[in-house]
Amino acid sequence: MSQAHSFNICADTRVKYLSEVWKQSKPSMSINLHAELETKLRARAEAEGLTVEDYVERLVRDDEQAGDELEALALEGLNSRPPIALGPGYWEEKHRRLNERLKTTGSQ
Repeated sequence: MSQAHSFNICADTRVKYLSEVWKQSKPSMSINLHAELETKLRARAEAEGLTVEDYVERLVRDDEQAGDELEALALEGLNSRPPIALGPGYWEEKHRRLNERLKTTGSQ
């Protein structure tokens, strides 16, 4: 049983070592922030148990995912109905209906 315990320590050490090597090999970027923003960033990262670097990486990934989701929703909306032929008559009718609506609501 002592061999298994020894193996676990060795595996844990190896994982920690590889994690540190990976972190050191990542390209880095330096940015300048106003002190107030830096304080907020550090506080939020700490509140979530993350380093500032990991917190910023997560923000960027979340932002990218949100953009992908927004694009998917926009495409879903575009593909939800057959296309409309937009000619001068279409816009004239839209304008007329808007004017009627404004007259009935008293807004001008």
